[in-house]
Amino acid sequence: IITPAGMYLAPANTRGEAERIWLNNDFLPGFPRRIRGQASNDIVTVGDFHMMSHYSGSSWKYFAGLRNDGRLRSVAIYKDLIIGAGVGSGGITSIAIIVTGTR
Repeated sequence: IITPAGMYLAPANTRGEAERIWLNNDFLPGFPRRIRGQASNDIVTVGDFHMMSHYSGSSWKYFAGLRNDGRLRSVAIYKDLIIGAGVGSGGITSIAIIVTGTR
């Protein structure tokens, strides 16, 4: 579970209890829209302003240099490949955006 206050690990059958595994003291430029992970120390999140970041279990790596006029809405991880998909501003209409990177 990711919130503005941090990231929490909870079992699927939780009744509200969770363990905070990361405190939000890092600046991420956009609100997270989607999160995927292969383990508690291998998590990727994407969101507003083409935000894409990777959590290694101790810190976030923010992938700077992406365009900042769109919203990534989905993410997938395959081995070391990260793929984000979303929409960007194409003037009057929106355009599809696919971003790939390695971790």
